Amino acid sequence: MDGLGHAANNLALLNHAILKLKSEEDAIEAQKTSTSGKLYRYLFPKKVERDEERILELRREVEKAGKKVYGDEQFIHVSP
Repeated sequence: MDGLGHAANNLALLNHAILKLKSEEDAIEAQKTSTSGKLYRYLFPKKVERDEERILELRREVEKAGKKVYGDEQFIHVSP
């Protein structure tokens, strides 16, 4: 896998982690009942911090390779 492949793979992994994140409010709501709380703790065993600097670094790496990176805070896409 070349550098672009690694960067695209890392972006995909970051995107997946970002999509699994929930706000603190959602966590509190989920823990109000034992079933939801157990389900929440199973689906989200630990809080993942969004690494903005790493995301920007990966975006620059992909853009240097001539690919277009677009999306919003939840979804990151790389042009084919």
